Amino acid sequence: MGEKTSFSCVKYIFFGFNVFIWLLGCGVLSLGVCFQINHSPQLAYTQVSLCTQQLMHALFFQLLGCGVLSLGVWLQINRSPHISILPTHAFLSASALCITAGAIILLVGFLGCCGAFYENQCMLIGYFIMVLLIFTLEITAGALGFLHKDELRSVIEKDLLTSIQQDYKTVSHPSGPSNQRSPSRSRDPEEWWLVMDSLQVELQCCGVNNYSDWF
Repeated sequence: MGEKTSFSCVKYIFFGFNVFIWLLGCGVLSLGVCFQINHSPQLAYTQVSLCTQQLMHALFFQLLGCGVLSLGVWLQINRSPHISILPTHAFLSASALCITAGAIILLVGFLGCCGAFYENQCMLIGYFIMVLLIFTLEITAGALGFLHKDELRSVIEKDLLTSIQQDYKTVSHPSGPSNQRSPSRSRDPEEWWLVMDSLQVELQCCGVNNYSDWF
């Protein structure tokens, strides 16, 4: 129950953060349109300098990276067995992805901060290229995931079936006479049993496809 509540909390935090980013983008877009329409000379003196704007944007990127990296470290330390249930795709766990994304964002944000503070044109150009590349990769990854969702589903199903054969059926239940470690992973067999049992109870399912997966 506690794990489910924690994941729900993280989900709503990410949702709220993305709503905030969307509203911020709308505000900046509206301000830009206003400046474009109203060519008042006074606006040239009241606008914030370009250097300050770039520095604030880079600092925001730094804070975002710290948040994502902290979330990844927290998930790694207080990791649930559900996070890395797939043996061959443990590197795609939530903690690993958050740590990687947070580290990349921190590096990019640091580059932007240095470029804005020292007014280095090369660093600023590199910063904006990296930001553009990150957003391009995000869009590409989302599009590829949508186009190849059937292939991803089959890979995950195959991996789960392999896990059942190697970790659930070949290793005795913790209450049984034999309690050796699974040959496919270093995880304690009792933990693996609890993961599979709790998943089937929570999702109200039996096996990957149906009950025949156990025979």
